Amino acid sequence: MIIIKITPDETVNLALDTIQKNKQALIFVGSKKSAEKQAEEIAKKCKTQQEELAEKALHALAKPTEQCERLAKCIEK
Repeated sequence: MIIIKITPDETVNLALDTIQKNKQALIFVGSKKSAEKQAEEIAKKCKTQQEELAEKALHALAKPTEQCERLAKCIEK
């Protein structure tokens, strides 16, 4: 399997390749903060718009948390 190098970050390249193939993947990192940062980096490169899904993430709880807001922004991008 060949993954096209779009960015210097191999994890981002793997995620983009997986998304392009309409598949799913779990990406494990060392901490919650690292997971949020990695999601933000992938979102910057991903060109799909997921406004409806972002809205659901934002309102998953009665009062959105900072994590809900960050996740919604990642999905939206």
